[in-house]
Amino acid sequence: MPADVADGVRSLMDTYGLRYAALDFLVGHAGLWHLCDINPAGQYGWIEALRAPITRAIADELERQP
Repeated sequence: MPADVADGVRSLMDTYGLRYAALDFLVGHAGLWHLCDINPAGQYGWIEALRAPITRAIADELERQP
């Protein structure tokens, strides 16, 4: 993910007070990223290689004091 897209995601998350969200993007032929969907309860379990790290990161975030 390009740095400017990552910065935009952080800004969006901060603006809406989200601590977790699954975002869907399309990347055009010219490399332009388009945000398609913001899902605050998105599923990720079907991605076996990411299941444990994402679950651990969410649990760590939820345990963190605001």
